[in-house]
Amino acid sequence: MSLGPTDFPQASLNKSVDACYKTEDRGPLRVSDDVSIAESDVEGIAPRRSIDPSKPRRVRKSAKGRAKHKADKSFVNQQSKFQSYLSIDWRVPLAELERHTEEGGNDRVERVEVSQKVAPKLKEVVSRNETEIRFKTGCCVRVQDGGESNWAVLLRGSSSSIDMAKELVARVVSTGKSRSKTNQTTKPSSALPLKSNTDVSMRTEWNRSSLERQIRADRIPRPEKWTVVSFADYVERLARSEVSVSMHRHLYAEGETHKELVAKLLKDLLGDPQNKPYISIQAFNSALSFFVSHNMIAAARLLFVKMDLQQIGLTTETFNILIRGAAAAKDLHNFTFLLRLMIKRGIKPNGATWVAFLMAIETKEVKKHVIKSMYSKGLLQDISIVQDVMVQTIPDHFSTFLDSQQQQSGEGESNSIEVRDKNNHVLEFVKQIDSVFHQSWLTVYSSNCLLNILGYRGLLSQCLSLIELMHKRNISPDVVSLNTLLAHCLHHHNANGAVELTRLLTSPPYNIVLDDTSYDLLFMLAWRLGFHNMSRVAWAYACVAGAVSNRMLRKVAASLALARSSASDVRDEGDKREEENDKGSTSESDPASVSFTQFFAEAFPRDAGLIVAGATSPTVPTLKPKLTSTSISTRIRTTESNSSPTSFSATPSKYRPNHDPHVAADLAAVLTRRPTRPFTELLEEALKRDRQWRYHSKTWQLAKSAQWRRDNALDVGFLRR
Repeated sequence: MSLGPTDFPQASLNKSVDACYKTEDRGPLRVSDDVSIAESDVEGIAPRRSIDPSKPRRVRKSAKGRAKHKADKSFVNQQSKFQSYLSIDWRVPLAELERHTEEGGNDRVERVEVSQKVAPKLKEVVSRNETEIRFKTGCCVRVQDGGESNWAVLLRGSSSSIDMAKELVARVVSTGKSRSKTNQTTKPSSALPLKSNTDVSMRTEWNRSSLERQIRADRIPRPEKWTVVSFADYVERLARSEVSVSMHRHLYAEGETHKELVAKLLKDLLGDPQNKPYISIQAFNSALSFFVSHNMIAAARLLFVKMDLQQIGLTTETFNILIRGAAAAKDLHNFTFLLRLMIKRGIKPNGATWVAFLMAIETKEVKKHVIKSMYSKGLLQDISIVQDVMVQTIPDHFSTFLDSQQQQSGEGESNSIEVRDKNNHVLEFVKQIDSVFHQSWLTVYSSNCLLNILGYRGLLSQCLSLIELMHKRNISPDVVSLNTLLAHCLHHHNANGAVELTRLLTSPPYNIVLDDTSYDLLFMLAWRLGFHNMSRVAWAYACVAGAVSNRMLRKVAASLALARSSASDVRDEGDKREEENDKGSTSESDPASVSFTQFFAEAFPRDAGLIVAGATSPTVPTLKPKLTSTSISTRIRTTESNSSPTSFSATPSKYRPNHDPHVAADLAAVLTRRPTRPFTELLEEALKRDRQWRYHSKTWQLAKSAQWRRDNALDVGFLRR
C-alpha cells in the first residue's frame, strides 16, 4: 500500500523540504535567497490551507490567534532565557546551606578579659549597640558580668568579623561617640553606625539641629589626610547621609538628586587608583550596602567585581549584603547564584545567611521546614538569630493565631482606642512564644510586625497593650512603630486614635521624634476627613520641621488652583443663601436638609488651601486673581537662612513644584521660624475645633461661610528664630 503526502505530519514535511534545499556551501536556503523553486520540486507536497479573504471575520480571528501565539512563545522564551529551575526550587539553596554549615554554625567564640574600670562603660556601649554591631561586622558581642572582677567580653563570629568588632567597640569606648549621625529608624544593615550615647531629654519634637546638619553630599568635609580609618569613616558618612524632602528642594538644583550624587562620589572614590592603599573591607561594605539598599544592582555588581580584582579579603558579611538584596527582591535564582559563589570562594554561610534565605521564601510551610533545619544545625541557640527568625515568621503565625481566636470568641474588629478588649490576644500570643524561646526574642522589629497586623485589623486597644509590654521589657518603640499605627489610622479614618497615639508616643518615656512620614500621614488623615484646622496644624509644623512631602504640596497646590479658578464667578453656598434671605427670596432646597458632611465634602477642596497655606506667617492668605502661565511656573530660590525668598526662577522642576507665594514662604520657614507650643497639644485643639464646626448645629451654620472659616481658623503661632 502506498502512502500519500497527506499521510505525513506537517512537521515532517517541513523537515523534508529543508533537507531537499541544502547545498554544500551555502547551507539551507532562506526566503531572502534569490533562488527560484520549480513546481516539480514540491510536487506531491500538500499545500497549506489558506483563509478565504471573502470572510473578514475569520481572517481577523486567525490574525489574532497568530499574534497571541507569537506573544506567548516570546514570553516563554524570555522566561526560559533568564530563569531556570533555580528560580522556583528552594530545595537547591537549602541543600547548599545544609552541606556547608557546620553544627552550631561556622563561627568561633573568643573571650576577652577587660578591667573593672572600663567594664561599666563597655557594657553600656554594647547594650545600646548590640544589634548594630552584629549587622555591621557579623559578630555577636556579649558582656559577661563578673562582679568586682573577671569582667569579660564574649565575641562570636568568624575571625575577620571578630577583629572588626574589636576595633569598632574599642574606638567607640575611647571616643564616647559614634562615627556618624544615628537618627535612623529602619532596621540596621551592614552600613549602620553605632548609636551615640545622647540624653533622651535632648530629643524634642522639633529637632532643628538635625536640619542644620543636612548638607549636600559633595559638601561633606573630607579629612585632611587619607588613612585607612579616615577613608572608611568618610565613605560611611557618605553612604549614611540623608536629606529630607524639604531640605532637598533647597540644597539641590533641577535634575539633581541626593542619591545619585552620593552614588557618583562613591564610584569616584573607590575607582580612583590613588585611593587603593586606603580601601578597606569596612569602606567596601559601606558602599556596597548603599548600592544594594537603593536598588542599584548594576552598580553593586560592578563594585563587587572591581574589589575582587583588587584582591580585598571578602568576608561573610560582604556576601550577606548581596544575598539580602536578592532575598528582599524575592529573587531565588540570584540568591542561589550568590550563595554558590560564596561557597566557591571558600567562605562559609552563617546564621545571617539562613535568615536571608527565609526572607526569599514566601510560603509559610517552607519557612517551617527551613527553621527545622536551622534547629538541627544548632543555629537557634544564638538568641540574635532567633530574633531575626521571628521577624521573618511572626506575621504569618500571628495572623493565623488571631483568626483562630476570633473565630472561637466570635469577636469583630474594633476601631476604638479607649475600650480594651476582654481577651487580649496579643499578650496570649507573646506568652506562647515565651514558653518556647527566651523573652529576649521580642525586639522592636518583631513588635512592629505585631503592631502592623493589629493596626490592619483595627485593634488599636491591643496595640496599646503591646506598647506597654514593650516598655516593661525595656524595648523602646521607634518612629516606625508610630508610623505603622498612623498608616492604619489613615486607612480606618480614625482621627481620635491617631492624635492619641501621637501624644502618647511623643511624650515620656518614649520621646519619639516625628519624621517626614509622620507629618504626611497626619496631614493626609485630616485632609481626607475634611478637617481644616488639623490640616493647618500638620502643615505648619511639617514646614517648620522641614518635613513637607511632595504629596502634601500637591494637595495644597491643587486646592489653591481650584480656589483661584473659581474666585471670579463662584461664591460659597452659605453666603448665597444669606443674600437670598435678605432679598426675601426662597431657595429651591431647604438648608436644613443639606447634610453637613456633604457640605464640607464640597467646600473643603475649594478653600482648604487658603486656610492651610500661610500658616507659618501671621497674615491670613488672600485670594489673588488667576496667575498667568509665566508667573505660575515659579520655584523658590533660597537666600540666607534668616530671610524669606525674594526671587523666583521661571524654570519649573520636578522637585520644585509650582508654588503659591504663601506656600513658598511656608517652605522657607524651615530655618526662620520656631514653634511656641507642643505639636500634640495644638493637634488636639485643632481636632476639637474641627469637630465643633461639624457636629454643633449652631457652629456649623456659621461655618458655611468660607470667610468665617478663614477668620476663625486656629492660630498656630510661630516666632522668628
